[in-house]
Amino acid sequence: MQTSTRQKVIGLLYFFGSSFILHLIWENLHAPLYGPYTNFINFFPRLLYATITGDMIFMAIIFATLGIVHNDFWWILDKKVYQKPSTWILAIFSGAMIAISFELWAVYVNYRWDYRPVCSALRLRISAIFCKVFCSWISNRRPREPLSFSRNFGVSMRAS
Repeated sequence: MQTSTRQKVIGLLYFFGSSFILHLIWENLHAPLYGPYTNFINFFPRLLYATITGDMIFMAIIFATLGIVHNDFWWILDKKVYQKPSTWILAIFSGAMIAISFELWAVYVNYRWDYRPVCSALRLRISAIFCKVFCSWISNRRPREPLSFSRNFGVSMRAS
């Protein structure tokens, strides 16, 4: 079955768009746990930049890895792929490994940030792991049917 360019673009937009939104929300929710955080307004540009550059690169690595494993760059368009355990195991495992590696590097090697005392006391240092695992899992979930504005909202886009 031939896949149209439109379907490919929609698949990529869904994967990376949902991943971007989820990562940005997550970054902003747990930012107060880190040392340099002052307030939302001052810190948002930094988190936006981190989401665009870091998190999206990590998601591209996960996307490419799944493409290699499934021997199909457009794996996201194949519904059978979602039934294979390798899709979920690999996404979760690679997301966790990327998150752990980067977190350790950023805190102990590059000193990009530090944990606030409450974070250390609660042992919340693994928050990045849960973010990558959750975002990898949710970004790989596709809607069962293409979204239809008129069907979902009862509005016709045709001129009357």
